[in-house]
Amino acid sequence: MKGHYLCNVRFAWWNPATKECRIIPIVEFELERFFDEHDTVTAVGYDAVSKDYKVLSLRVYTNEHKREIHPRTFGAVYSMNNDSWKHIEPNFNYNDALYESQGCTHIDGVYYWLCHIRDDGYVISTFDFTTETFGQMEGPPIPRNHWGTLMMRVGSLAAMSSDQLSESETSCYDVWAMIGENNWIKINTVILPMKCHSPVGMWGYDKYMFELNRAYNLAYYDSTAKQTTNFGLHMTEICSGSVYAISYKESLVPIKRENSIEEDTVEYFLITF
Repeated sequence: MKGHYLCNVRFAWWNPATKECRIIPIVEFELERFFDEHDTVTAVGYDAVSKDYKVLSLRVYTNEHKREIHPRTFGAVYSMNNDSWKHIEPNFNYNDALYESQGCTHIDGVYYWLCHIRDDGYVISTFDFTTETFGQMEGPPIPRNHWGTLMMRVGSLAAMSSDQLSESETSCYDVWAMIGENNWIKINTVILPMKCHSPVGMWGYDKYMFELNRAYNLAYYDSTAKQTTNFGLHMTEICSGSVYAISYKESLVPIKRENSIEEDTVEYFLITF
């Protein structure tokens, strides 16, 4: 996915193992001319029944004329088999804040988000890529005035939280893990030695990855060895945006369409599209 913050969001499939790329058509919603994008959430998953890779795109818009958030969440699902988008109606309140996960929180065809419901606190929202339906389950017992984010921990769901709502640049985090079907326990409290950072995921059971905001770099903290290691990416020339860590499992699944187009290259997507 790429785009200028929220607007002009574009998608493509890319398989680094096969070096194949496939441009995904731009999704369009029926909007008033004075609508501006307020928030966007994206998820990628697999439908094992139809053997189809899918993309879910959710959008919330601001009505600039009324100067308020439009009371509706727009949604669409892209199918790689059909190479097209299908509009859906999410069944949750537009005020429910779905937080983008750190990495891909997708397990067995279901995607998970940490969701903050006003006056109620945190729950887990889900999307089943086979039935294309939304659901909800109990979340970790994070206080509702704390900041939180969802991620993967060795194949299972985990979460991090801090006591500063909407402020991730703090040095102390509680770490939660889901054990069994829906039993959340606090497994660690991590105190980080570095300043100006944002969490981007976990590595194994005891390593925590962070973006160094001012250096546009990634580092990980080994909570067992009490050591910090910089990945040494040296991306200070970017001077804007963010650096992410993405969980990647190598696959030889072909993603080229039957009739490929000239633009189906990663260079076109990243530079021109």
